Amino acid sequence: LLVTPLGLKTKPDIVVRPETDEEVVRIVKHAARHNTPITPRASGSTPYFDSVPVKGGILLDLNGLRGEPVLNEDRLTVTVRAATRWQELDRWLRQRGFAVKSYPTSAPSATVGGWLNMEGYGIGSLRYGSVHEQVASARVVMPDGEFITVNEDSDPPISWFAGSEGTLGIVTECELSIRRKPAAESHHLLAFSDIPSLQEAALAIASADPRPYNIHYMDPNYLQLVEEAGFSVPDHRLFLAIDYDGDEEEMNRGNILVREVAAETGGEMFPAEIALEEWKERFEALRAKRRGPSMLAAETWLPLSNLNAYLADVEKLGRRTGVRFFNYGHVVSPQNVVSFSMYRAN
Repeated sequence: LLVTPLGLKTKPDIVVRPETDEEVVRIVKHAARHNTPITPRASGSTPYFDSVPVKGGILLDLNGLRGEPVLNEDRLTVTVRAATRWQELDRWLRQRGFAVKSYPTSAPSATVGGWLNMEGYGIGSLRYGSVHEQVASARVVMPDGEFITVNEDSDPPISWFAGSEGTLGIVTECELSIRRKPAAESHHLLAFSDIPSLQEAALAIASADPRPYNIHYMDPNYLQLVEEAGFSVPDHRLFLAIDYDGDEEEMNRGNILVREVAAETGGEMFPAEIALEEWKERFEALRAKRRGPSMLAAETWLPLSNLNAYLADVEKLGRRTGVRFFNYGHVVSPQNVVSFSMYRAN
C-alpha cells in the first residue's frame, strides 16, 4: 500500500531459488539477454524495501546458497556462503574457539551476503568497524554473468558492492576476518535523567581504551512501549547499555571506566544481572512492535555529539504532530551513532 501510489510493480513475475553459483550465473545471463530486471533477496530483514522489486521481473531468492563454513585458523578467516545466518555462523565459530567480529541485531535471520549489501553496522561495529571492513574477499556474479573474486585491491574493489543493495552484482560467497573467542565479557546499564548527560557519557566511554564491544541507548518512550508489549524494564528513564568482551584485564579496566564516567555524568548504575538481561535481549530490539503495528520513521546516521539535538528535534516534531516517537540506537564508532525513530501506526 505504501508504494502503490508510486506506480511500482513490487510483485515479481517469477521467483527463482538457485542453490549453486552456476545456477546464479545462468539466471543472470538469461535475464541480461531478455532485459529482465533481477532483485536479489535473502532473509529480507531490512524494513526499507531494499529487496523488493520495483519493476517486477525475477526475484532471486538466495537462501539456497548455504553450506559448511571453511575455517582458516592461520589467516583468522572463515569462508561462508552468502545465505549463512550470522547467529548460526557465530555459534559454529565459538564451538571451535573463534567468533565473528560484529553482527546485526537481526542476526538470527540476517545473512552474511545481505548485511554486506546493506553496508552493515551493528553489534561489534564500535570496536571492529562496518562489515565490509571485515570481508577479506567475496565471490560476485556481475550483471553480464561474469563470475569474479573481489577484495580491497581488486578492480572493481569490494567497497563497490558494500551497501549496493544487490544492484551492482550478486554476492555468493564471502571470506570474513574473524577473532579468537573472547575469554570474558562484562555488561553495564546506566540510567540518566537527561539526554545531554547520556550523550556525554557515551562520548567518553566510546572513545576510551579499552574500546567497548557495543553501546546502545533507549529513550523513555521506547522503554514504556517495551513494557506495554509485556517485557520487564527497570524504569522509564534514558538508558545507556555498555558491553565489553576480551580478556580479564580489559574487563577490569572497562568496569573502572564505566563507574568513573557514571559518577562524573550523574548516571545511575543498575546491578550487573539487569545489564546482563539487556544484553540477552540484543536480538529483540524491535520487541516493542509486539504492542501493535508501527512504522520506522527514520534510521539516521549522525554525529554522537548531535544526539541531544536530534532527539530534541524528534520530540518537538512529536508535539507538533501529536505522534509519540520512540527511539533507540547503536554507537557504531567513537564519533557516530545510528538512531532509529519509530511510531505506532495502523
